[in-house]
Amino acid sequence: MTPEHDEPRAESEASSGERMAAENAWRLLHDHRRQPGTLDHGEIDADACIGFVDRALDLCRARDRSTLGEQTIGGILAHAPIGEDGLWPGFPARDILDRAELSQMRTGFEVGTFNKRGVTSRAMDEGGIQERDLADQCRRNATGLAASHPHLAESLERIARGYECDAKRHDDDAALNQERY
Repeated sequence: MTPEHDEPRAESEASSGERMAAENAWRLLHDHRRQPGTLDHGEIDADACIGFVDRALDLCRARDRSTLGEQTIGGILAHAPIGEDGLWPGFPARDILDRAELSQMRTGFEVGTFNKRGVTSRAMDEGGIQERDLADQCRRNATGLAASHPHLAESLERIARGYECDAKRHDDDAALNQERY
């Protein structure tokens, strides 16, 4: 990963220990599927989560890697559980993601939300039913969070629109399949 503003260092300038540490950090962050601060019994320690995110952001800024750092953390927060109020994501992820200055984190959250679904399958004539259900869920969360977390609600609305586009594509595929058979 190259710095955002500084001249990239030649790979040969990094020691093998630095390369190994960077690879381990990358693997840890990209394979992480639990919200930071998650305790063994599933409860979230809000202070630990916020502390982890703030420390990680500070380290990314110090290394001139803010954008990718924010996006990676956003992808991790896409795995946040539903809140006690039934809205997703729960606390403290929703408070972190709603910080006005963290637009790149919301981008990572959006990408992470799509990616965490993995591969899907459906009957040839099913169309985009699955995606419309997901869009409806995202839109309900966006509506529920609009007053208290407007930046996050906007991000959830973008996710809903993305699922609607996917639904249309699957509808078109199903129609083509029906014409073929």
